[in-house]
Amino acid sequence: MSPPPTGGLRDMWNPSCYANPGKVSDVAYYTCAADDSGGVHTNSGIPNHAYALIVDGGNYNGQSITGIGFTKAAHIYWQAKTVYQVPYTDFADHADALEAACNDLAVAGTDLPSLLTGDPSGEIVTAADCTQVSNAIAAVEMRNPPTQCNFQPLLKKNPPTKCANNQSPVDIFVDDFETNPLGSWTVSHTAVHPADFIPRDWQWQNAIPDRSGSAFFAPDPDIGTCDVGGDQSGVLHLTSPVINVPGGTLNPFLAFQHWVATEAGFDVGNLKIRVNGGPWQLVAPGDYFYNPYNLIPNAAGSAPGSTDPLAGQTAFSGSDGGTVSGSWGWSYIDLHRYLPPTGGGDPYTVQLRWDLGTDGCTGQVGWFVDDVDLYTCRQN
Repeated sequence: MSPPPTGGLRDMWNPSCYANPGKVSDVAYYTCAADDSGGVHTNSGIPNHAYALIVDGGNYNGQSITGIGFTKAAHIYWQAKTVYQVPYTDFADHADALEAACNDLAVAGTDLPSLLTGDPSGEIVTAADCTQVSNAIAAVEMRNPPTQCNFQPLLKKNPPTKCANNQSPVDIFVDDFETNPLGSWTVSHTAVHPADFIPRDWQWQNAIPDRSGSAFFAPDPDIGTCDVGGDQSGVLHLTSPVINVPGGTLNPFLAFQHWVATEAGFDVGNLKIRVNGGPWQLVAPGDYFYNPYNLIPNAAGSAPGSTDPLAGQTAFSGSDGGTVSGSWGWSYIDLHRYLPPTGGGDPYTVQLRWDLGTDGCTGQVGWFVDDVDLYTCRQN
């Protein structure tokens, strides 16, 4: 084992001393690579620098900051972390959380506990202090996107019309999950080592990222040992009710919205289908005509040797470029290849199953699925 490092690893006041960025536009130091979860350690120079400016004050990047000291800064950051931040908080969200936390403490007017003794310190956060927090946020450009990286979302955002050739969609089955779907939809899981697996399933959630409404969520928690005794390898299953499809439905299609932020290459999700109660089949990537799977086995970004039971299958995996978070997008699928032997002339049934597979340890956020629409296209 290598000895632990000695000396400093980062300079919060001057991050560039250790090749870390002090602001988002520090092109020489800002990491755009996908490794290290998008440079999470290197790019931490930016919030580190903001904290140093809030504590000690200074002039930087056209902003003048009057320091508010350790006690006030620490309480503001603690309030932001414990009340407002979530695992997929990015720099802009962090800025919002810091300002909201500072405002909370200023409105409360509480005599802050000492960081050393816990006794009243005599220090109270004021509106003027919150101005300094905002100035530091602006100085390090926390709300500015790193345009130099040209990051792209995992899911594209401009879907085509659901039907082409002057046709219109006719719904067969629709569920937007705005009322509790559990009972008709089912959730379950399978585990490689059931005694080690921390029980978890898809959840119906009313609080979802970046929009109002409800959706199903498969958690991808940062847990596990990747070994017996704490192996979290398993698959979470979300299964639709049996859907009755009318006879003569020769061109079935599926649309759904989703949001993906999983451990790239290791924790993966995909869609299965079965017709007339037959075997489950993986919906093939070639059947998607918008936003197909982004992970191809044995390609760059996949993880050879993963213990995820879905390893080796095409799937959705990872998150939006430059972030540990995701964003909503539609996927469209042509299901005609899965028609029963009668070719769809007779009535038939369909079931759909969204699977999220995880390896033995580590995770990110998870997979949200919403607005499932099984439909056909009819001539206008």
